Amino acid sequence: MELHVPEYGKVDSVYEPAEDTFLLIDGLEADLKNILAIKPQLCVEIGSGSGVPITSLACFLKDSSKYMQVVVCVAVDINPDAVMCTQDTFQRNGIEAECLQGDLLQPLIDRSIKADILIFNPPYVVTPSEEVGQEGLMAAWAGGADGREVIDRFLPQVPAVLTDSGILYMIALQENLIGGSLDSMLHMLPEFEGEIVLSRRAGGERLHVLKFVRRQ
Repeated sequence: MELHVPEYGKVDSVYEPAEDTFLLIDGLEADLKNILAIKPQLCVEIGSGSGVPITSLACFLKDSSKYMQVVVCVAVDINPDAVMCTQDTFQRNGIEAECLQGDLLQPLIDRSIKADILIFNPPYVVTPSEEVGQEGLMAAWAGGADGREVIDRFLPQVPAVLTDSGILYMIALQENLIGGSLDSMLHMLPEFEGEIVLSRRAGGERLHVLKFVRRQ
């Protein structure tokens, strides 16, 4: 079972797929058995940018002879250019899906949407706090103190939008794991457990695909 990088366009104001994007796709591929096991009906990517990971997963689920269920896919991004770019990626690959403009999980919370698969490649780079949330490309990577300022806003929202059997996959930098472990994130998700699905060094960075599920 393989995921492939879908066709996508480029927009100057939208984060272009890079090593972290492809690592996220590889992490999803590495855990496909568990994704299929929960029989997802709704898959969502937050901060979709060009929409490559969610489209990759959607294409696999659409084409897989082992998965006959219709899956709805949704993407969310605060950048209106990214919303258009993600929608273009969906269309280029024959995926009927919607991209919403909004901040993190708020559009899902407002619509009482529950996701089975949640994907997030957050702004994780350690930067001065004043760089977080700036317009343009900086917003796609500036994570503030410990690279955690956006992540720490996101995690407490997760229980409200993830189904009981749902899975969250998220990219993190080694520096985001305060103390070197997942504990600093799991304390924000007390009913969840987590693991590192896949790791890779990209230049001078050590990147991880993290997986979170509710304790059974």
